[in-house]
Amino acid sequence: MSFLLVSGKSYLCEICNCTIQVEYEGGPALTQIGDYSVSQQLEYSKEFGQPNENPEIDGYYLLDIGVCQECYRNNILLKDQATEKNKQKLLSGYDDLISKKATFMEENMKLFTDFISKKIDAFSLDEINILIGEDFDPNLGDKYANPKKKKGLWNHYFQQEIRGKVVPYFLKCAFNDPAILKIVSVYNKSSKKQWNGLRNLFSENIISVYVPIDISQAENLHNLIQCETTVRYPTKDTPNINFYHQGEFDMDDDIEGSFLISEEDISDSINEGDIEKALKEKIQGMIIN
Repeated sequence: MSFLLVSGKSYLCEICNCTIQVEYEGGPALTQIGDYSVSQQLEYSKEFGQPNENPEIDGYYLLDIGVCQECYRNNILLKDQATEKNKQKLLSGYDDLISKKATFMEENMKLFTDFISKKIDAFSLDEINILIGEDFDPNLGDKYANPKKKKGLWNHYFQQEIRGKVVPYFLKCAFNDPAILKIVSVYNKSSKKQWNGLRNLFSENIISVYVPIDISQAENLHNLIQCETTVRYPTKDTPNINFYHQGEFDMDDDIEGSFLISEEDISDSINEGDIEKALKEKIQGMIIN
């Protein structure tokens, strides 16, 4: 039910009631938009109708309700140009910070993975005590166990006592490394300064904004996932114009967490399984002959 046969999109302006119809490349195609969106669009179809007489065969046009470019200019922008331009500056500046963070992650992930690999290569039994926060028994409670039994004991011990601590431990080490700390600190300081410049444009904490969408650009039509079946591309003759959605920008939210670099960001981007496996094999080679 999360799929719908989609041909394009209809942008309906809630001010002037004009409709901008966009065709998608490839014509009608099953598109994954999510269960809720399917139900919502079918309800819209009952209320507003469809360009195609038989959308189940010829495809649906998804309805998007907002404000067209002309109405935004004439009814919103011209009322208070200075304030509205600052709001657009806030939105574009925030998008720029998010984009910069993605670039930083892409360009510097190898720095973190290389650091962790070197730490694992140099890992010693003494360091296990620090990792687990207690004295480690290399005999795993049975000094007479043969290698086969000891391997079983080790697999169980690693799973229960070590595995969940591996990545947090190495990330903590990475963020305490002077070279890495400097790179992250310089980036975060620059981003925080850029954000403060945007934040200081407003005295209030909740800002009512009109978020622009370029209708000629590809769009992910699912709000939870993104893959080949969720993204559709407008045809090349689609006009390069904006459509606006009204929303709120909450300055009290954890905005800084979305563009500053943290241990959690790195953790979400690395292959935790590979790191855990590498450390497990390293320690196993030291305690099992």
